[in-house]
Amino acid sequence: MVVSRSGTAKLCAVVVLLGGATLPGATNQRGAQEPNSRTVDHVDVYHGVAVRDPYRWLEDATAPETRAWVNAQNQLVETYLNTAPFRRQVEERVRALNAFTRTFGPKPCCGPFQAGPYIFFAKQEAGQPQPVVYVQRGSRATPEVLLNPNEWSVDGTASLGQFAPSRNGRYVVYGVRQGGSQWQEYRVIEVGTRRHLSDRLQWIIGQYTAWHGDGFFYARPAQPPAGQELTVLIEHHSVYYHRLGTPPGEDRLIHREPEHPKRHYNLLVSADDRTAILLSSAPEGGGRYTDVRVRDLDWEGPWRSITSDASIDFDVVDVTGNVMLARTTLEAPRGRIVRINLQAPEPANWQTLVPEQDDLMQLVTAAGGRLFIRYFRDVASRVRVHRLDGMFEHELALPGVGLVKGILGGPSDDVVFYIFTSLATPDTIYRYEIATRTSTVFAQPRISAVDPNDFETTQVFYTGKDGTRIPMFLTHKKGLSRNGTHPTLLEGYGAFGAITWPMFDASRLALLEQGFIYALANIRGGGEYGAAWHEAGRGLRRQTTFDDFIAAAEWLIANKYTSASRLAIHGVSSGGTLVGAVVNQRPELFRAAVPEAGVMDMLRFQRFTGGAQWTVETGSSDDPEQFKFLLGYSPLHNIRRDAEYPAILVLIADRDDRVVPAHSYKYAAALQSQVNKARPVLVRIDSQSGHASSSLRKEMSTAAAMYTFLMRELKARPTPVR
Repeated sequence: MVVSRSGTAKLCAVVVLLGGATLPGATNQRGAQEPNSRTVDHVDVYHGVAVRDPYRWLEDATAPETRAWVNAQNQLVETYLNTAPFRRQVEERVRALNAFTRTFGPKPCCGPFQAGPYIFFAKQEAGQPQPVVYVQRGSRATPEVLLNPNEWSVDGTASLGQFAPSRNGRYVVYGVRQGGSQWQEYRVIEVGTRRHLSDRLQWIIGQYTAWHGDGFFYARPAQPPAGQELTVLIEHHSVYYHRLGTPPGEDRLIHREPEHPKRHYNLLVSADDRTAILLSSAPEGGGRYTDVRVRDLDWEGPWRSITSDASIDFDVVDVTGNVMLARTTLEAPRGRIVRINLQAPEPANWQTLVPEQDDLMQLVTAAGGRLFIRYFRDVASRVRVHRLDGMFEHELALPGVGLVKGILGGPSDDVVFYIFTSLATPDTIYRYEIATRTSTVFAQPRISAVDPNDFETTQVFYTGKDGTRIPMFLTHKKGLSRNGTHPTLLEGYGAFGAITWPMFDASRLALLEQGFIYALANIRGGGEYGAAWHEAGRGLRRQTTFDDFIAAAEWLIANKYTSASRLAIHGVSSGGTLVGAVVNQRPELFRAAVPEAGVMDMLRFQRFTGGAQWTVETGSSDDPEQFKFLLGYSPLHNIRRDAEYPAILVLIADRDDRVVPAHSYKYAAALQSQVNKARPVLVRIDSQSGHASSSLRKEMSTAAAMYTFLMRELKARPTPVR
């Protein structure tokens, strides 16, 4: 037996059971041979509690035995999918529904934007794995290709990461990501000539690059050891300045805090190119900026602190001279905009420009002498326009009830771009003229394979276990009759204060046109109603998130939209954790479950990649009280032998360096050895993808596999679509 200790207590007699004897070649009801997942006698001791980890060997993703296990699992899921007579039909339909041109902004932003005389945007034609970045000189010029990521790899899995033009638009620094990994290599292109400079900066994770002078600021962690690129803890971030044409080894170190190895940094530069703004985030801030500092870019004076309160949100909106505009939740849980004198930046001196409203203030853009403020009312976007002194002017007339993804523009621009979408409306880019207050369509997709108007979206409210009113979106064919027979896919997330937005997904139409209902529950733990909504499902209160999701399922059944025999659930990342937890708690409530890229081992997640950053959200097994709570719901550790589980399809990618695939490997192996074999337990491992699909082709392939699984298990045989 291998024993490791976490905490100071000695080994006690209590052992939490996980797994069991290896089942050699167990056969499920479908007749498919499940891979042999051997067990090891490994025990970890947490605060006097011994916990078995029989599949610890699967944490070594590069080991030949693990690779053989992955191949065997993929063969099993392929055998299962191939026995569905409609699999090819589903795949062809998903491809047809995605066969349209998409237009959006180069990453990391969401819409077209202007730098100097150039307008930059991205477009993805039908059949292209990756979007292509275009540039045009002025609004009436002919767009030309600037970057084509489809030429960067044979299989189309190399993608664009960072994209940051210099202020005058002459240069662009951009990131190249391989196979879905977070790691990027920075390169620089001269826009006018399309000439690449010699600059190459490697091992960068992040989205912020700030130009200044003849170079740019950027942040990167310590270089990972060879062979550990996808699993190593992301630590020791530092901020550097890179001067164009110089070797990366000569980059100037701007900021580093060795005493805080887990802190992450971003550095911004004010619009007038005079002030540097340093944003620090750390585990104790839960992803928020725990520290905001400024200093003059002549580097004569010291850093001046704006705030170091980890309990509030703080977003820099604009800095000009000695004046900063910022969005903050200090003394305003739903957000306000403040004016800060950088010579006297203490919170007591902040001046409120736009006070807190009943709606949630979630995004602010300063452009063209105006403040464009995105609010949320019951998860639907509203955009209000204010002058820079805070005076309200008007509200944008949006095309409908949905999401404004972002508002792109600069201080001197006379136009801004924004993207509007909803569950039934494809992403449409609008060009808004500030002077005339008019919006016109800049780019709108044409989906010829289906008419989105055949579907409708409604918002309902249901009651949680503790009586809380919770919103949920429902999308389905028009004219739906509530008779309890409709196959239904319920999704949720509920973590990190993130808002689960109602967004369009072309692939999902393949389900909707076959009579499926799609339900999106805005459960607590997210940020739909601000900090209080988040706090209600964070840390030791996370069971509230699970209860909210279970209540959504019960409401759908009680209101005769569906039944337990026709209900499936799906979640990604923390949503995958959600699915794993509620399946253990209420297995009889669902017919099928798809946990994707989930954090399934709640005792060890903090030991990989960026996991240490999540501990303020979830808690950590290093703390005795938090350990007990985590052990109580951890999907891996609470699989029940005494219950009939729904059919389960675990989705993961082999290059996920955010939530390492070992979570799903161990979880799937434990399920296959423990649960009732009346229904299949499958795991599909995508190759050359990361936390998200590395190309549109892979995204469609994963969607088609999931939909084939759902249609088969929910007995929703598809009919041909003309």
